Amino acid sequence: LRWGTEFMSRTHRVEVTPAVRTHTTTEPCRVCGIAPFSSDRYLVLACTLEEEGYMKELEVRIVERTTFGNVFRGRLHTKHKHPLQYSLAFSLGGASTPAPAAASSYTVETSVSATSRVAPKSLPSSMPLLSDTVPASVFFIVCVDAIIKVTPTDDDQHVEYLLRMGRFKEAYSYARTHPLRQHQAVDVGHHLLQHLFAEKKYDEVASSLAEVVKGDYLEWERWICQFDQQGMSDLLVDVLPIQGGNSREIKGDTEDGQEKVTRIGEEYYELVLLRCLEKNVLLFQRAVRKFKGMFRPDVVSHAAELRYNDGDMQGNEGGVPDEQKKALGDTYGLLLKLGGQYDRAFEVLLRVDQSDELFSLIREQKLFSKALEALPALFARNEDRTIELLLEHIYVRSAVVDQEEATEALLLRSFLTPAAVVQRLERTQRRYLWAYLKALQTRDKAVHAALSETHAQLFATLFIENEPSGLLAFLHENSAHLPKLKEIYALCKKHQLLEEMVFLLARMGKEEEGLRIIVHDMKSMKKAVQFIADVPNEEDQLQLYKRLVHMTLEMNAALQSRHGQKYFE
Repeated sequence: LRWGTEFMSRTHRVEVTPAVRTHTTTEPCRVCGIAPFSSDRYLVLACTLEEEGYMKELEVRIVERTTFGNVFRGRLHTKHKHPLQYSLAFSLGGASTPAPAAASSYTVETSVSATSRVAPKSLPSSMPLLSDTVPASVFFIVCVDAIIKVTPTDDDQHVEYLLRMGRFKEAYSYARTHPLRQHQAVDVGHHLLQHLFAEKKYDEVASSLAEVVKGDYLEWERWICQFDQQGMSDLLVDVLPIQGGNSREIKGDTEDGQEKVTRIGEEYYELVLLRCLEKNVLLFQRAVRKFKGMFRPDVVSHAAELRYNDGDMQGNEGGVPDEQKKALGDTYGLLLKLGGQYDRAFEVLLRVDQSDELFSLIREQKLFSKALEALPALFARNEDRTIELLLEHIYVRSAVVDQEEATEALLLRSFLTPAAVVQRLERTQRRYLWAYLKALQTRDKAVHAALSETHAQLFATLFIENEPSGLLAFLHENSAHLPKLKEIYALCKKHQLLEEMVFLLARMGKEEEGLRIIVHDMKSMKKAVQFIADVPNEEDQLQLYKRLVHMTLEMNAALQSRHGQKYFE
C-alpha cells in the first residue's frame, strides 16, 4: 500500500486481514453499512438478494468482531429493491433523537430486537443488556425517502414493544424466559389472555389460565364470571383448581393492601356446574365428581332435580340417549348423597339402570336394610354388582340360622346374611336366588353346604327348575335333610327325571316302584340289577329279583318278535 509520509510517521504500520466475502456464505448478502456495537461486536446493515441488484429482505445483524459470526439477526421488510438505496449512520454517546431529514416523506422509529422475526442464532446466556453495553447509542438506517432510527433496548423495552405491536404470545414467551425489571410475566400473561378472549379463542384462554393465574383465586373468580357471561364457563372444568379448604376464608390484608383469599368461592363452582348441566350432562357428571366438597350440594341438586324430572329425560321415547339419562340419574343421586339425603338418594339411584353410585351409597352409608327390602330391584338393575355386595356378607354363623332367625334379621334390618337373602327371594325372584346360590357355592362351599342343609327342600326345587342335571348329586348329599320327599318326587315326575324318581322312591321305601320305572321306562337291565344290589336287606333283594323276573316276562310278552325271536335289551 502506498501511504503518505505524514500518515506513516504517525501510525507506523497497518495490518490488513483477509476479506470476508459475504457472497460466499450460506445466505449470500450485500453489506450496506457497518458500525461499532460495544467493544467486541459490530452492527451490520445487510440485505439478502433474490438476484443481483434486487434485494429480498433488509437485515440488521449484530456480529462478533473477530469472526463476523452472527449473534443476532433482525429482519426489516421493505418495498425498496436496490441495496444501494440504503446506508448506515451512527452516533455513539450522542443525542438519542434522530437527526432531521428534510427530504423524508416519513420517519420510522423502532428497535433492533423489536423488528426481529427470526429467533437469535446464538445468544450467550451471559450477554449483558444492550442498553448497558452501548449506552446512549443511536443508529440510523438511511434511505432516499426515509430515516429509520435504531436504538439498542433491554428486555423490558422489548416486551413493551411486543405488547404495543399486539404480539402478545411472543411477549409472554419472552417475559417467561428473561429477567425483567419493570414488567412481570404474570401481567404480560394477563394481556395475552384478554387478547385471546377478545378474539373468542376460549379454548386457548382456558388452557393457559392455570399457567398464568396460578393461585390467585380472586382472578380465577373474575375469569369464571367472564367466561360465564359468554356461556362458556363449562370449558373451565378441567382447569379449575380444587385446592384449598372446604370453606372460603379471607385472611388479613396483605402488603399490597389486598385481601388474601384461600380458595375459589363455592358460588363460582356452582356457576360452572349449572352451565355444564345446561349444555352437557356427561360433563356435568364429571364436574360434580371432581368438585366434590367445593360447592353447596343442595343448590346444584335442586337444578339437577328439575332437569331429572323433565319429560324428555323420563320418557322412553325421544332424542335423549340412554347414556345421558343414566349420567343425570347417577349425578342427581350423588348430589343427594352429598347433601345427606341418603334415603332419597337410594330411591333415585334405584331407578337408574346399571348405576355407578348406588352400591357405593349402600356400602358407605350401610343401607343394608333398604338393600334387603329392594333386593329384587337391585338384581334387576345390576345382577353382578348385587351378588358382589351380597357375597361381602357371608358368615357361616349366619348361614345356619333357622326361619325364625332369618325373619328376625329381616325385621331388625340386619346384615345381608345368606339366610336373610334366601328368605327375601324364595317367594319372589327365584331366578335371582339361584344366581346368588351358585355364586355363594363358588365363593364359600362351607357356607353353601350349611345353607343347603337348612333349605334342602328349596335347593332341590331350584335344581329342578334351573339345573336338572345337578339334582341327583344334590339328592345323594342332602336326602337326609329333605322333609318332603313326595313333593320333590312330584316335581321330578312332572319333569320326567327318571333317575331322580328312582332314587326318591328308594328313599321312601318303594323299591318295587323304582324297579318298575327302570324296567318299563328306562329299559335297562344293567341298572335294574345294580339297583337291587344296592338294597341292604337280603330278603328285600330276593323279593326284588323275583319281581324283576316277573317284570321281564311281562316286557317280553309285550315285545314284538323278529324272525320268531323276542328280545329284551
